[in-house]
Amino acid sequence: MREKTPKTNEDISSELFDLEEPLHRARHFAEALRMIASSDGMRGEPGEAIETLAQSLILILRELQDKREFLFGLAVEVKEGGAA
Repeated sequence: MREKTPKTNEDISSELFDLEEPLHRARHFAEALRMIASSDGMRGEPGEAIETLAQSLILILRELQDKREFLFGLAVEVKEGGAA
């Protein structure tokens, strides 16, 4: 089991690094929502634009939740491997 720990630690590091991009996307969507909400001269239906951005944020956050659950599983494996 000791041999698996470095690979598992590498996997955890890689997965944590992969979380950076969706976090940036979520922040950019939130900034866009804020701009939409404060714009007087916005074209089109504001409700549709906000709905589209909100749905994108929901998908990103679901992806982050899945990543977190995966990382939790890896952390449990590392802990169990370290205890053996």
